[in-house]
Amino acid sequence: MSGFATTQWSLLLAARADDVNAAAALSGICAQYRAPVLDYIRRAGHSQSDAEDLTQAFFVRFLERRADHAADPQRGRFRQLLRLQLRHFLCDSYAAGQAIKRGAGLLVNAPNFEQAADPALPPERSFDRSFALSVIDRALQRLRERQITKASLELFDALAPVLFEPRDQGALLVIAQAHGMRPNTLAVSLKRLRDRLALLIRAELGQLVANPDDLDDEVRALRAALRTDSD
Repeated sequence: MSGFATTQWSLLLAARADDVNAAAALSGICAQYRAPVLDYIRRAGHSQSDAEDLTQAFFVRFLERRADHAADPQRGRFRQLLRLQLRHFLCDSYAAGQAIKRGAGLLVNAPNFEQAADPALPPERSFDRSFALSVIDRALQRLRERQITKASLELFDALAPVLFEPRDQGALLVIAQAHGMRPNTLAVSLKRLRDRLALLIRAELGQLVANPDDLDDEVRALRAALRTDSD
């Protein structure tokens, strides 16, 4: 993995002044990770409608106050900063009581990835899980965009549901037959997709750390967030 000096998060940490490009980049990063914030607030005991308002209020304040300035430039991790700022936000009785009206123009949209989180998870664990799923969703979208031909796109859509599952020979046989492929050929295609997805996930995480030495820690954190207590 190279090019950390040009990642969005690195640029933000470098731009401590009121830089327009840095502010725009921060807004874009926040938009990508709305779902974990909303999930955290819901699990903190707020209703769906209140959580929506508080999520919008949180991002408005985060952007207006340039909360990225609070990050340690030597160990900047967007996931950790976002969670810390969120905890502070919910402890602030004034901010928690605001029903946001002024942020309607902000493009802060939830990702499309289906996030069926365990309702028994405490807020912080659920936040990390939802954040991990958002990272994976973006990597999956990028991987899908790289399927150039119609045939490769159709194969990707067929294999996407099993990319994270243990190998099921029966399911793979059905997919192979549907696409006129030998099972061994399909297995090779599946492995290639998994390998490319792993690289894209690392690339997504690389956008959210300033220090390349932190990347492996973020990969481990993502795996831990997805692990269930029965694993």
